[in-house]
Amino acid sequence: MDLPYTKEEVVKNDFLFVSYKHEDTEIVVEVIGFLVEQGIRIWYDADLVYGDKWPEIAEKLIKNDHCRGVIFFNSKDSFQSNPVYLERGFALEKSEMCKRKGQPFLILPINIGKPSTMLLLKSVFDSLPENDKEIERVFPLEYLKGITALFSSDTIYCYAD
Repeated sequence: MDLPYTKEEVVKNDFLFVSYKHEDTEIVVEVIGFLVEQGIRIWYDADLVYGDKWPEIAEKLIKNDHCRGVIFFNSKDSFQSNPVYLERGFALEKSEMCKRKGQPFLILPINIGKPSTMLLLKSVFDSLPENDKEIERVFPLEYLKGITALFSSDTIYCYAD
């Protein structure tokens, strides 16, 4: 799918940021195509080039005044991805900032393949080294809080097959 907006162009108007793991691209592009057909401005990383500093770009886009939310495509792979982990943190920071200002900010988790939340969380723990008993060092409690915050009663749940 051709990206309708570059990272420089998308920030000129309201848009949604898409967070996903590249192993899930096929289903993600299908959903993005549908949303774009409905007139929703979307940005995902199709216009990145070698050497782009992903964490800086993601933070800048998510925290931009025109970013109205983040769609998270959740899968076992996405819960083990450091870039997706960072995007969750940026989205939660932006959500808190918007709450303080009384502004809406959408966090839309889409579970790919209908895994339960427990299975997704378990996949994160399964990815930890077996011999590491200091789980807070490898898997900070803030990360777990961030994941569970995405599944609060304020969010909308969707499933994609």
